[in-house]
Amino acid sequence: MVLKASAVVVAGLVMTAAAGCDGGGKNGTPTTGSLPQHRPGSPAASTPSVRYTAEQLERALIKPPADATNVKTESGVADTVLSRLGESGPSAAAGTPAPGCMARGPAGRWAVGRTPVAFLSFGRGETFSTVLLSASSDAQTRRFLTQALPKTCRSVRTNVGGTSTTATIVADDPYAIGEGGRVRETDETTGGVRLRVWEVDFVGAGYLASCQVGGLNATRAEAERLARQTYGKAGATLR
Repeated sequence: MVLKASAVVVAGLVMTAAAGCDGGGKNGTPTTGSLPQHRPGSPAASTPSVRYTAEQLERALIKPPADATNVKTESGVADTVLSRLGESGPSAAAGTPAPGCMARGPAGRWAVGRTPVAFLSFGRGETFSTVLLSASSDAQTRRFLTQALPKTCRSVRTNVGGTSTTATIVADDPYAIGEGGRVRETDETTGGVRLRVWEVDFVGAGYLASCQVGGLNATRAEAERLARQTYGKAGATLR
């Protein structure tokens, strides 16, 4: 099956975002593999003074593989970029999250308003990949990005144009990358087609990143590889 990358990407971003929490609920506590807590005032715990532009973030995006298809790149302020990607349409408001959870898009639960962002998506075989970089780096969103989602916020259902989509986060683990991150597995069913989406969210030096790989047989290893590539390229570019 050849995936229609643009439609699947938007669905994946919306569903992952809708499963987020606005901080009103209690976060789960990871039992293994937890990242060490930074001491107040340490370099990693402080908020960077640098605020990158959308153009800088776009230059920090990785180059898609040579055999990639349906390559799409966008940059600008979050609201404008997400509107071009279809996030401000009906699908953006179609989620019905549990109380205490939010339904803001996209995968950048933290990328809203005038925040500079850069976005890349591409297909490869029967999988799609997305990378979203955001200049947002305030302490609250950085904490949110590295905390486990409450269990009550891990499932959401939408109905857009008569097509129902259900997404459930089935794994949410700490992941040691940059200044802290999470790796999440989401089972997503749209119109009877079941996809697996792996996402690595992490905090970089003055930026936040979300890396997704999805498809019928997407793997955690693919998402981790994409995140490592993104971290390496951003670290070498954003100086």
